[in-house]
Amino acid sequence: MLQINSLTFTHRKDLRVILKDFNLVLNPGDKAVIIGEEGNGKSTLLKWIYDESLIEDYILSEGRKSVGTERLAYLAQELPAGERSTAASRPPHRKRIFYETSYFLYLNGCMIGTIM
Repeated sequence: MLQINSLTFTHRKDLRVILKDFNLVLNPGDKAVIIGEEGNGKSTLLKWIYDESLIEDYILSEGRKSVGTERLAYLAQELPAGERSTAASRPPHRKRIFYETSYFLYLNGCMIGTIM
């Protein structure tokens, strides 16, 4: 189970509130998709669920999450810097196994994705 209580994100640069008093409960087998315009915190939310330290350079966060013993996995939106040139020179017959404009979080059988 994933539970989020009273989560608020504030951008450090301009103190803009991106997310305010957000609450969520996902039980085993639930499915969720986060849809919204660019820059509204979709990917930031998934990063925070996975590892709060991924956003601490640019976001102030307040709130609680409870993940229990569930396993989390995370597929980043961009390739690491060292792999970008490899991706550009990849033979055309090799398919990409990621979506460059999406983030995915896997929570014990539940896939949570954002689509931009």
